[in-house]
Amino acid sequence: MIDYAANARALLARDGDWLRTYRGHGRGTEPLADVGAQDITAEVMLEHVKAAASGSSFRLVAESSQVDWLRALGIDDLVADGRAAWERGAAQGGLDALAGRSMVNEGAALTDAGGLGAHRVLVFAHGSAWVEGR
Repeated sequence: MIDYAANARALLARDGDWLRTYRGHGRGTEPLADVGAQDITAEVMLEHVKAAASGSSFRLVAESSQVDWLRALGIDDLVADGRAAWERGAAQGGLDALAGRSMVNEGAALTDAGGLGAHRVLVFAHGSAWVEGR
């Protein structure tokens, strides 16, 4: 699983911003400052990922935005179920209602085309493991 990736041209244009840190759910400081107190992450070059996959008998079978990928997997139905649970139990405030409300909010964040939903998803398969639409 690779969390951050971009093509080589985009990474080179970022002038080093491909290596960054996170601390307390926000951006951290310099990568070697506060060692052990912040996470270091880096974007990898998509060209390298694709080449490594090909060299390991994997093939790229799908590439899309996160929002399109999640919608193909049925996130809209899950969010609708969550919304229905919230509407049924909002007045009582039970756990099912709160879980439903959380599902609606999380679904909105994950499919926000201007935020997380814009992330790219690449699906690789080995051998005949991939069946389109699954």
